[in-house]
Amino acid sequence: MIYSIPYILITVIFGVIAMLYSSLPPENETAKKNMDIVCIALFILFFGLRGYVGDDWMNYTKFFQDCSLDNVSFNILKMGSESNYEPGYAILNLICKAIIDEYVFFQLVCCCINVFLLYTFLKRNVSNVPLGFMLYVCMGGFLMSINLMRNTFAILIFANAVQFIEKRKPVEYFSLCLLALSFHLSSLMYFPLYFFMHKKCNKWVFLAIFALGNLLFISHAKVVTALLSGVGSIVSDKMSSVVELYTEEYDTSKGISIGYLERLITGTLMICYYDKLTGLKKSNIIFMNMGLIYFSIAFLFSEFDVMSQRLSTLFTIFYWVIWSDLLSCYAYDNNKRLFISFMAIYSVLKVAGLSHFITYDYDNFLFGHKSYNERMYIHSDYKYDDN
Repeated sequence: MIYSIPYILITVIFGVIAMLYSSLPPENETAKKNMDIVCIALFILFFGLRGYVGDDWMNYTKFFQDCSLDNVSFNILKMGSESNYEPGYAILNLICKAIIDEYVFFQLVCCCINVFLLYTFLKRNVSNVPLGFMLYVCMGGFLMSINLMRNTFAILIFANAVQFIEKRKPVEYFSLCLLALSFHLSSLMYFPLYFFMHKKCNKWVFLAIFALGNLLFISHAKVVTALLSGVGSIVSDKMSSVVELYTEEYDTSKGISIGYLERLITGTLMICYYDKLTGLKKSNIIFMNMGLIYFSIAFLFSEFDVMSQRLSTLFTIFYWVIWSDLLSCYAYDNNKRLFISFMAIYSVLKVAGLSHFITYDYDNFLFGHKSYNERMYIHSDYKYDDN
């Protein structure tokens, strides 16, 4: 629990600023802008100047150290491997390394770009930007900002492309999707969304899909495993054996958890306030559809924990908008206070649950940090003990 304290603290600070923000009169734009700047500065200080925290820094540090014009390859068949990352990410490494050959500088540049993309998105889509920062950290942003550097670029670029689905501007949308693709191959999933995400889903269809997903999850029905095994048996007996071995090895399906309760509560609230949420602003139709995709992936692929998390993370941005807008749906102040209390308590619990490992022991380049070798030893020792 002690390792979680810094992450809980930054979450609470964003929450307190959000409360102050909501108490300001609408016309006080100067104070609101100042609070936005404070949030941006805190975010950069905390995430941009962090030490060797988390897990994925080992791969990213090694890639940065080895990165040069001589050994960077843009072979699309090998794209995404640890030695051959996507071209956008590789080029950013080369540019930063040419300016200052220090990983912390590269990390800081990445954070500044990401916070710009995040702020641009939040400013356009939520009424309380500090609350958006808090929800970002709680709902996907914690792991995105620490571990998933390439994914974060792709997700936040896509977040800013959503407006072009609403405005029906294909050139702008697909251009940004291509840019996102240059940072992570998973962005391929964003391309088809332009053709249907702007269409309002029938409320009862939403309910039916959500209910079916919950039923499959609770019953532990291995739908994907059955489909893969069926396809494998049709192709060849050998492939069927490979599929069976793979699904047995990676089957890590879980029971009822705090994550499931989060999805259950969120989905239920979205259904209850479906008309109000889609009526608040036209773009919410897109975010509601995005939520449905998120739930479908989380439930359908629950038998493969890593796959479920990675794929659903691509659509986690709907949380930052919908949870903010749910506050506008409540007619009574008591209901608003109850939901704010729920968000605050859950955010703290969620961040604490994600960060209580020794590999997330926080330090900062400004205030002293463990060396690369110290962190490697801690990480290796932790992984060894875990096994």
